[in-house]
Amino acid sequence: MRVDEQKGQDVERTSAGSFAPLKKFFLESILKTTMMSFRREEVAEAPVRILSPASKQYMATKLDSRKILLVNEGIHRDWRGLAEQAGLDVNSICSGKISPTEHCLHLWGQKGGLIGQLWTYLEAMDRFDVIDDTLQMIYADYDKCMTQSGGALMAVPPPFDQRVPQVAEQDSQILTVDDLNNLSKGLGLQHYDALVLFADEDIDFVQEMLEKLEGEYNLKLCHKNRDLIGGLQFESESIVKLIMERCTRVIVVLSPEFLESSTNTFFTLFAHALSVDQRRRIVIPCLYKPCVKPAVISFCHSLDYYRAKGYWNYWEKLRDSLIWQPQNTPSTPNVESRQRIREVSGSSIFSHKCQPVLLLHLHHHSLQDFSQNCCVNQMEREGTRQEHNLLRILAK
Repeated sequence: MRVDEQKGQDVERTSAGSFAPLKKFFLESILKTTMMSFRREEVAEAPVRILSPASKQYMATKLDSRKILLVNEGIHRDWRGLAEQAGLDVNSICSGKISPTEHCLHLWGQKGGLIGQLWTYLEAMDRFDVIDDTLQMIYADYDKCMTQSGGALMAVPPPFDQRVPQVAEQDSQILTVDDLNNLSKGLGLQHYDALVLFADEDIDFVQEMLEKLEGEYNLKLCHKNRDLIGGLQFESESIVKLIMERCTRVIVVLSPEFLESSTNTFFTLFAHALSVDQRRRIVIPCLYKPCVKPAVISFCHSLDYYRAKGYWNYWEKLRDSLIWQPQNTPSTPNVESRQRIREVSGSSIFSHKCQPVLLLHLHHHSLQDFSQNCCVNQMEREGTRQEHNLLRILAK
């Protein structure tokens, strides 16, 4: 009997030992199902980008070290398994000073990875320890993100690769720091009353100009060194765009040092050509030091800084020269204005002092049309003289 009892006990132990792995498997399955049922579904739909640096660093301490053994599906149990399941190139992930796990989460976040996918991948890697240890940290990151975004998950910025076209479009329009401030407040791009062109040696005079016009008269000036943002690839192209689209006037601070700069000369010529093309007053010459004005603006009236001292307020006159107030004027001149224009053009258009005006007129009209207009004016003057002579004869 004792032998039979001993054999029975051995059979029971053997059967119990063979069922131990199966029991462990069922317990683990039940535990997994229970853990998944208690996870917050709204957090599972959140992007991986909501993870804080602290959460990523803690995951890195668990996943950075390489594991030799693989799971049954042949998946690595370290950061490589996470990268493989996320569709990332394992060889492109840094493994030096930067944590490979943090780099993997960063790249995956740019592709739009979700927290629920992260949990699924960790489960496939048999890394429930990482899920358990970081679950509350992920919940805290989600709650903080929701609080900062006002309860709207869509307020989280989209992945960078999806924002590249939008960023490129904005970068092509943002030229000054005022543009950035306006866009952050939901406003449009900044428009300036004037752009200031000057030589570096005249910075003190320009600083006084900014204090007067911006501080006392509430005008908005564009100062290249102060207002342009860093990283603009072509500074000259940006200034040309400001002159064309964003500045009503261009203040030219004339001095011998200014004339020595080919860049300033180019901007002055461009602003003058734009004024001719748009038929409006753009260039405001300010004579700061005695010098010979450029030929292209030699006929423009300049505001002489030293001549104004003791006679009139220089800054008020400059302010009045910058202010632009649209007026409701008729589009076509009346008969009296036509007569005045005809008299002025007939009396002074061929004078030597108006040769630049003649050249500018030729810029918009062909030489043949301009010659015909001159002939018509000449005939009208001859007819007027004959009428005056006839009246004098009749009067006698």
